[in-house]
Amino acid sequence: TATQPRVGGSEGNLWGSGDLIGISMVKRGTVEIVDSKENVKYTGTPLGDAKSARFSSLSPIYYPVSTAGKVDFIAYYPYQSAMTDFSYSVKLASQESQSAIDLIVARADNAGTGYDLEQGTTPVNLLFNHKLAKVIIEVNNGEGVPTGELASLSHVVINGMNTTATFN
Repeated sequence: TATQPRVGGSEGNLWGSGDLIGISMVKRGTVEIVDSKENVKYTGTPLGDAKSARFSSLSPIYYPVSTAGKVDFIAYYPYQSAMTDFSYSVKLASQESQSAIDLIVARADNAGTGYDLEQGTTPVNLLFNHKLAKVIIEVNNGEGVPTGELASLSHVVINGMNTTATFN
């Protein structure tokens, strides 16, 4: 069976306990960092069926004081401590751990109005989207190929594909 792309954990498209994301707080409608809150590490705790998670941080981001204006939040998974200026290093040479390479990104902008102190303690909901594609090749016996002839096929190699990139 094919390995499923996943957000994290070992159960398909589910969050795993301890999954790490990075969150940045930016000026509404821009990528200008506010209050030095860039790439803040958050740790996940799955909720219910693990299709959602609650994230917490040792250095939490708070809504800015009114002088900062409205803000949006940009988040990504899996977390990279060395990420700056929203440049994420993609390395796909090793694909043993699908969750380690399943780049997903979210931007929360409060329906275009941004967030500020008026939201009080309202949590920010992040809806993540996959940014990489996964190719699955299913090999079947063709006409005239006896059953079991493909049993020794253990993998397929695709040449000429980039295995490193920078996502911004």
